[in-house]
Amino acid sequence: MLPDSLKSGKAWTTHALQGLYVACKLLSTMKKQDFYLVEELAEKLRVNKMTIYRYIKAGKVKASKIGKEYRIERGDFEAFIDKTKRA
Repeated sequence: MLPDSLKSGKAWTTHALQGLYVACKLLSTMKKQDFYLVEELAEKLRVNKMTIYRYIKAGKVKASKIGKEYRIERGDFEAFIDKTKRA
């Protein structure tokens, strides 16, 4: 059952547009992907995820812990890769 504020056509349209706006913002953020999960980096580098956790613990890769999971920013990952390149 819809709340009274959403039963009128105008309120429903406004509500639907707000929802569409939020969905578009999420999709544009997902396309950019400014961060990686540990599992994504492990797959990308073809190493075990425990290796990534060790890199984080040793300070080789900067990461932010959100809830129970780590997030690694794209720039921090690229900096890590640059440090590991040999001349």
